[in-house]
Amino acid sequence: MGRGRGLVSKWLAKWPILGVWALLIAGSFVLAQTLAPPPPEDGGITPMSVIQADLTLPNGTSYAPPATIPMDVAADIGEDGERITKVEFYANGGLIGTDTALPYSFTWTNVAAGAYAIHAVVFSNLGSTLQSNTVNVSVSAPTNQTPSVSLTSPTNGQVVAPGAISIAANASDPDGSIARVEFFVTDTLIASDTTAPYAVSWTPPSTGTYSIKARAVDNAGAASEVTHTLKVNTPPSVGIGLPASGTHQGPLNLTIQANATDNSAVTQVEFYNGATLLATDTTAPFAHAWPNIPSGNYSFTARATDDDGASTTSSAVAIVVTYPPSVELSSPVSNTILGAPASPLV
Repeated sequence: MGRGRGLVSKWLAKWPILGVWALLIAGSFVLAQTLAPPPPEDGGITPMSVIQADLTLPNGTSYAPPATIPMDVAADIGEDGERITKVEFYANGGLIGTDTALPYSFTWTNVAAGAYAIHAVVFSNLGSTLQSNTVNVSVSAPTNQTPSVSLTSPTNGQVVAPGAISIAANASDPDGSIARVEFFVTDTLIASDTTAPYAVSWTPPSTGTYSIKARAVDNAGAASEVTHTLKVNTPPSVGIGLPASGTHQGPLNLTIQANATDNSAVTQVEFYNGATLLATDTTAPFAHAWPNIPSGNYSFTARATDDDGASTTSSAVAIVVTYPPSVELSSPVSNTILGAPASPLV
């Protein structure tokens, strides 16, 4: 029996087995054995038998901050008895979340702007791991669109008389809100309005040409602007010199004369009787002749226009044209000779 036991010991020492042996009869032995799996050559952990670990997050996706990024892992086990114990999620090498139950998922919230390489690591009950594919995503603010702005007053090239004028603008923003509208005169800021309707009253200091600009700024600081040209012009002065108001005896060849002046040039004078245009004169002295004017009541005005398009209408001059009554002898006929004594019928 001692010799038999020695042989078994030597055999067990030589082969990595788990052995049990039983003594059947004295001096005779039967050996039953179960082989254990050999350890890895490097002494490490047995590789995990997960055959799939896919991070189901679209690659190259872009998000707006603060971003919410949902992700999950699809993993399959290849061997019986091995199971997934947890899944860890990483961004740029840093752990951001862990899930221990199906479905293995994680939602990353309040993600700041930046570029991120995201992957997952699957852990099994045997202590082995498997890393998923890597997905690259980015978090960045969308490009801000500039606001739109238009000047509604004054119109471009408008000519106005001295005095206060209204400068008004419309403004809108396609992806935000209007923070303010700034108004400039010849690049000098004169006012800023933060609420619609956007407008300001301004009095030009003198005649001349001005550059009027409206600049809209949105809530993200983007701006756009529009510029109009405005001319402040003193309109011409005009008055009727002839005829004088009152009653005029006909027959009458009437001449209407106007005196018109401007700080630049008078381009024309129009003569009116009430609302009816009688004539237009483009050269000084400005006048209109009306021969044999019929009897009646008249109201004459003159309207002068200068080279900037500004115009002025004179005060009205009212006249009455009268003709004396006409008398005609019907009897006796001219050159008739009557006998005496005669009683002519007149």
